[in-house]
Amino acid sequence: MELYDCDRQILDDVERIDAIVLEAAQAARATVVTKVGHQFVPYGVSAIVAIGESHLAVHTWPEYGYCAADIFTCGDHTDNGAAFEVLRRAFGARDCAAMEVRRGLRQHPREAVPIARPYQSPSSPAT
Repeated sequence: MELYDCDRQILDDVERIDAIVLEAAQAARATVVTKVGHQFVPYGVSAIVAIGESHLAVHTWPEYGYCAADIFTCGDHTDNGAAFEVLRRAFGARDCAAMEVRRGLRQHPREAVPIARPYQSPSSPAT
């Protein structure tokens, strides 16, 4: 997923991002194994939560108000949409795009399914 026009202060706060990624993993009903966050200089953060079902990773570019995230899970019990919503809301994204890629199915990348492009909040008028 890609998040645009995010809160730039949040995008450069490694402790806050660690908590957000952990919350997203919990919202997805994933089994948290461990987490790591790294603050880059002069700015930017990468945060990863290893889960029993794979991982969630977030990479930020505060200077652009941009965040890229991967939600990589397996199993029928996980809810990637819930994780997506946590990330979208927590970063204050005004626009976003997401794509679901089903791995291990010998699927051609052009067959990936867009799941949100662009995001419209429930209060936005349909275009």
